[in-house]
Amino acid sequence: MNKTCKICGKDLTGKQRIFCSMKCRQRDYYDKNKDDYTERSKKWAKKNPKKRKEASRKGLIKFLQKKKKQMNGLVLKDYHQNKEKWKIRNNSYRTTKITKSDKCEICGGQENLERHHDNYDEPNKVKILCRNCHIKSHSK
Repeated sequence: MNKTCKICGKDLTGKQRIFCSMKCRQRDYYDKNKDDYTERSKKWAKKNPKKRKEASRKGLIKFLQKKKKQMNGLVLKDYHQNKEKWKIRNNSYRTTKITKSDKCEICGGQENLERHHDNYDEPNKVKILCRNCHIKSHSK
């Protein structure tokens, strides 16, 4: 009869009795004491608002760096699959400059303006849209 790890289900070897690793043991302990961890964390955050803010900022920076690497890979992959689309897009960026006097063509807003192609076969037809209207136009 083979025993398996209580957390991950891997086969136990040698003297292992319940968990295959320290990580699984810690996970089990955390699951049993989740409420205590949450309560302690909230108390610490109230007592140390500056440290909490700094820790949150560091965590966000780390997360964004990880995402940036993933996104760079996706962009490169998309570029190699759709070179013509990217060339059209880049040419339109050079010809259509966004100035401070421009407004969103849908709502009239002047913040977070972006360029939008309805059809990549017509590269010079570019709309200036705010971020919200741009997202909505892609979801239609």
